[in-house]
Amino acid sequence: MLAGIWTYVRHHHLALLALFIALGGTAYAIEANSVKSKHIADGQVKARDIVPSEVHALGLEVIDTSGGFSCVTDTWFTPLNAQAAYYRDPLGQVQLTGVIKSCGGGLGPPNHLFTLPAGFRPAADDVLLPMADVLVEGERLSVDQDGTVSAHDFNPNGQLALNGLGFRCGPSGENGCP
Repeated sequence: MLAGIWTYVRHHHLALLALFIALGGTAYAIEANSVKSKHIADGQVKARDIVPSEVHALGLEVIDTSGGFSCVTDTWFTPLNAQAAYYRDPLGQVQLTGVIKSCGGGLGPPNHLFTLPAGFRPAADDVLLPMADVLVEGERLSVDQDGTVSAHDFNPNGQLALNGLGFRCGPSGENGCP
């Protein structure tokens, strides 16, 4: 019986190994008009071939928080050393970066933070969960189809890290959304 199992395993492993070697020994994607790295010669990728993502400021007040500063109640701002911004990557993902801080706003009804322009809005309302310096149950950012970004249930005088937050822009094919 063991001899029969060994024969079965040996034949199937050999078939898989032969297939692996026949396909070049690596993963292989078959796609029409695909360009592989072996087809690109040194110096052939030019700057015009790479579309940079333009970073846009959010429009919040920028404050240098390194020294003493006075805070106006119920406002949101971005610190000079971590300015909040947004951009759209080549795949159509809108990414938020930087930090925003609250001056006495926070808990309670949604606080309007900023509005994203067309081409940087989601196709449907979305909810994002940013990192906060003090965690409060239910805190979140909402991003609406009209571009309105609002904070919900945040710690007064808290700060939110926007890095890593993103969503797909929409609708596809309009305002630069792929």
